[in-house]
Amino acid sequence: MHPGVYPLRVLFVPHWKYMDTARTFRLHVPVGYTSAMFTHLPSRSVFIDSDRYVSHDSLGYWLAHELGHLAASSASESAADRAAREYRKRLKDARKPDVS
Repeated sequence: MHPGVYPLRVLFVPHWKYMDTARTFRLHVPVGYTSAMFTHLPSRSVFIDSDRYVSHDSLGYWLAHELGHLAASSASESAADRAAREYRKRLKDARKPDVS
């Protein structure tokens, strides 16, 4: 995806550790949403619940969103989604087979 701002750490953690870390950082999840990963902006760390992500496709899609938080330097979900659009496009383009 070649983001403009890279995370310093990407951590795959078991569900119990993910929940503990989310509670420690006071993660706020909007009503109606679920969370399989989150970004802690001050440490530039992405935490991924290794028990909840389901496929490599979903991992790329949602990781683009988390990278969007870093690019926007914002906890805003809409700002992260705007920044994620470009990353998702790059990921989609990278998956296209070369036509020779």
